[in-house]
Amino acid sequence: MFGKNILLLIGLLIVNANLYCAKPSSSPKAPLTSPVLRLIDGFIIDKEYIGFMLQLRLSVHNLQKGAIVQNKTGTPKDYKYSFNGTKYSIQQLAQLEQQDSTIVHSHDYQRALTEAKEDFVTIMLKFVAYSAGSKSQVLELMEESCRKHGRSDSLLIRWGQAKEGTEAAQFRKDITNFTMYDVFCTDLVTFLEDFIYSCPVAYKQFEEDYKKKQQAGVRR
Repeated sequence: MFGKNILLLIGLLIVNANLYCAKPSSSPKAPLTSPVLRLIDGFIIDKEYIGFMLQLRLSVHNLQKGAIVQNKTGTPKDYKYSFNGTKYSIQQLAQLEQQDSTIVHSHDYQRALTEAKEDFVTIMLKFVAYSAGSKSQVLELMEESCRKHGRSDSLLIRWGQAKEGTEAAQFRKDITNFTMYDVFCTDLVTFLEDFIYSCPVAYKQFEEDYKKKQQAGVRR
């Protein structure tokens, strides 16, 4: 497990500038009702954990839809994955393949898909490390979130069911095109939003700590 203090600092730094620029998923938040969650909200699930979840949500959102870049001309998106000389987001590439399914056979498409999957694996390994020791509880919450949003067949559940140490291999195997990848990202972001929404005590701790750090920065 990596340093929680570092993760919290990163989370705090990105919240004000970027977090609320990442639009929530279109699905309404579904409170998770697991009794375990109510017991650990504010204790095991604390401000550092919420900071990490917010960072994770933003990272997945940026992969899926492109990172927002602030400049004098507005807030354009920074797309990462090059295909036929143009850069796209995961969601845009999913739309392209739905318009022309033959592109999935091209070398350029497969290269972009491999690059995009490895980017998620990098993020995912941090999530797995942070959730070490609570895999079964996290899976239970994933299943509840997916069920409440009508996504009981989500690949997110299959990924969560993978044996410890095989999560990356499972993801690489299951995601075979950008359409599947786009849906997976949506399910994951929706779960993260449900999770954060269902931990009001920990989220309040995070907000209060962020405000204190922000005020301390102003006084310097």
